[in-house]
Amino acid sequence: MFTSKEQVIYFMLSTQTGLAEPNISLSHYDYKFIANLQYLTHDKKEITSNQAALFDKLISKYQRQFAKAGYEKTELKKLPWKCDIIESLPQYTNANVDYDSVDNCLTIKVPFKKDFINQFRNIPHNQWQWQKAKKRYEAKFNTFNLKLAYNTLPQFFETVYHGKVKTIVDKLNKIKSSTKYWDPTYVKVGDGYQVAALNEVLAEKIKENNIVMDNSPMTLYKLSRLAITISPDIYADDPKLKFASEFKTQVNISNFDDAVKWMKELGITDVILPKSTTFDQNTNKDIERILNKYDMQKFIWHTYNDFFASSEQPKSMPAIISLTDYYELPVTGAGKIIKIINQREVKL
Repeated sequence: MFTSKEQVIYFMLSTQTGLAEPNISLSHYDYKFIANLQYLTHDKKEITSNQAALFDKLISKYQRQFAKAGYEKTELKKLPWKCDIIESLPQYTNANVDYDSVDNCLTIKVPFKKDFINQFRNIPHNQWQWQKAKKRYEAKFNTFNLKLAYNTLPQFFETVYHGKVKTIVDKLNKIKSSTKYWDPTYVKVGDGYQVAALNEVLAEKIKENNIVMDNSPMTLYKLSRLAITISPDIYADDPKLKFASEFKTQVNISNFDDAVKWMKELGITDVILPKSTTFDQNTNKDIERILNKYDMQKFIWHTYNDFFASSEQPKSMPAIISLTDYYELPVTGAGKIIKIINQREVKL
């Protein structure tokens, strides 16, 4: 029986007696973390409180494997550390946003977090760049980049703003509390249309794409690709306008013919399909038939990033046909993401 968490670490990194199989099958990132923890506890005789807390989370993550080996997660978490636990400093646990007057740029310093990295790199029009030598993100000092950080970082970290950035954010918080539209939103004003909360980056993109300010499906589609929210009163009960307005949209298989016809009208000629589906054979045939009906060029992919790294490239901004939740898909390079649902009645 274990008497300390250091012994649990040793167990997790060891193999089963007489076998090549590990006691606990760890992911690549978790193995690196626990191996480093073993070094710190053995050689340095100390770890941070943040590292200790993360280790407890990993015990919960691998609780089934521990249980199979005869260990209960609650008892493992109660075990003491032999090494010293040093309170983690805020600069190593928080997201820190600052302004570098020498390089005239905004900076972000964050602790490593895989979920944050994956989401941050796939935000449309994200201008933040990772500077490996300085171990920080940098971006041009403008409202678009600051707002992107302001909206994203709190989802993953306690966020601290410094210096002149803090002064700006404090003012933004006051404005936000009294402003109807905080994110860029396409709205109707009188007899015309405009983008509320517009920033200079999006203004330039609208100009580059020659987007006409009206309520046509093409205009709504182009704006949605720029991550601009379309106010619901613009498309109201019109399914075609609603489809054009949503970059990530949901389509019932019964309405798939209309959706593909609308895609064609919007200039989408290519679709990316998953390698396999969970639908029945008849539904799969319907999808294939409808895509062929409108001469859609079909591509099959294993993972989104692998597809766009290959030599096989679509001619247009493709629509991704998804059978999973939206958050599992990056958005860079896509014209639209469509999640298909099957609400047909099952005949017994």
